Amino acid sequence: MTILIDPGFALFFNGITDGVLIPPNLNMGENKVESSKALPNALHSFTLETWIVPDCGGIVFEHENVMRLSVGTPSSPAPASFEINLENVAAGTSSVQTINSAKPMHRPNGDLAYWDGVLFPTPSLGLHNSYVSTDATLNDSTALNEGHRELLNVTVTFTGRRLYMHINGDLVVSKEFDESQQVVLNPSNMYIGGKGGDYRGTIEAIHLSRGAKPSSRSPYAPVKSDDTIGLWRFE
Repeated sequence: MTILIDPGFALFFNGITDGVLIPPNLNMGENKVESSKALPNALHSFTLETWIVPDCGGIVFEHENVMRLSVGTPSSPAPASFEINLENVAAGTSSVQTINSAKPMHRPNGDLAYWDGVLFPTPSLGLHNSYVSTDATLNDSTALNEGHRELLNVTVTFTGRRLYMHINGDLVVSKEFDESQQVVLNPSNMYIGGKGGDYRGTIEAIHLSRGAKPSSRSPYAPVKSDDTIGLWRFE
């Protein structure tokens, strides 16, 4: 499935109600003319490439009960995280695996003290870091951040034995598996920007494709190929 919008535009999500739904009859390629391009039953490797300007972010892409990519939260910077449901090829057992760019550190009373790792987005100017959920002195939840966040190329790659995430070409986090894994896909909804109010900021492009694609970390927008499962370009 491919969707292109006029160059120079992107989708802005308000973090309150906005979200884009891709129903199964579209993402599963049920059009008989394009049946050869239908979503496969399983993926032994894939690449998810996204171009976003989070303010302060949230759920970027979700395939319900399969995978979810989040960068930040609608209210404040937070880790980039990816959650996926994998099946052990040999054993046939399923498990949910998660990778995060930072882990929470808690106070003795259980409250969040700080994050150990990298948070996104990073404000271009300290003045515009007006709201952080863990800092009582930064409680001005305004629109002052808009236009002062960086463009992020967030790419998640799965090879069957390894799951890893790059941001702007830099490896941020990875996880190795002792045995081969695969992604079992199902005819469920896909969401861009979450189900409504789960993301604040701009999304320019999302590209889901078969195989591990190093080119997805290059500094240019995604291009459709024979391995493309879904391409949504709004820039």
